[in-house]
Amino acid sequence: GLALVATVWRLHRLYPEVRWDWSRIDLSELSFPDGFLWGAATAAHQVEGGNTNNNWSRWELSTDESGKPRIHNGQRSGSACEHYTRYPKDIERMRDELGLGSYRFSLEWSRIEPEEGRFDLDAIQHYSDVIDEVIAAGITPMVTLHHFTHPLWFEDKGSFEKEENLHYFVRFSERMFSEYGERVKLWCTHNEPGPFATMGWGMGVFPPGVRSPKRLGLVLTNLMRSHCRVYAALKAMPGGENAQIGLVKNIFQFDPWRRWNPAHWALTRSLEEVYNNSILRLFRGEPFTIRVPGLMNVREEIPGAELDFIGLNYYSHLLLSPLMPTTPPFKVLARP
Repeated sequence: GLALVATVWRLHRLYPEVRWDWSRIDLSELSFPDGFLWGAATAAHQVEGGNTNNNWSRWELSTDESGKPRIHNGQRSGSACEHYTRYPKDIERMRDELGLGSYRFSLEWSRIEPEEGRFDLDAIQHYSDVIDEVIAAGITPMVTLHHFTHPLWFEDKGSFEKEENLHYFVRFSERMFSEYGERVKLWCTHNEPGPFATMGWGMGVFPPGVRSPKRLGLVLTNLMRSHCRVYAALKAMPGGENAQIGLVKNIFQFDPWRRWNPAHWALTRSLEEVYNNSILRLFRGEPFTIRVPGLMNVREEIPGAELDFIGLNYYSHLLLSPLMPTTPPFKVLARP
């Protein structure tokens, strides 16, 4: 008992809960450097409309074990914002109404390679036209190669759960760089590998709907392997030395809901290791490591762990309890 109290006390000291009081933070001297790019980002499936051949389009049509739709009220992305056809006007508004200096968008792999090994030239031309339109508007394009969606044929092979599938993603990435590398200098391999793996293979609320810590760890490892292989492949291509290649990582600030409760601390530290530290350590030159006693034990030297930047997505400060619901709708704990 005394050892447990001492451990909790030590955790209190090591990980104080940061509280941001913006009324006391002086923003009067805040400035951004010359060349800073104010931009926005989209994911193809969320905005394009008409995406019917990827893992999320199937997920929207499926039901869970109880027969309920996977998406609330059975909603579908459907025609979305029709960005696939309206992109010239959308980009014009980015320039004139939003004043953006950069636009990050994803290439919909399922449009470009709808069947294994068959690349659709019309789809390739479409994204080429988008890039030209962005550049003509004086906006810097940034391409995301994988933003949660991939073709059904890749999904049916086990997608990123199987290491032998990674060469398909490398091949796709090389083809995209050969098409657009002269005009696009900013590339993201994966958008948010943590949520992609955790929600899809840990909590089972993203496709493919798996709840297995062991398989989650395998997917996260393969995402890191695939990033490293794509990074090396693109850097070796003509123009690769002039490209900036990274990945987009979202960071959650995790804290225990009850700071006196050892179970809340255990959950907090475990998620911090899986979600944040495992990926960040890899790019500091350390082995890729995920250790959650009894659930995950991954330690691997992944060669070529390099990036030119890391994209930071920050959403919220999460307070954790083992009694939190693990199926939607999620109820977020909060303090006044």
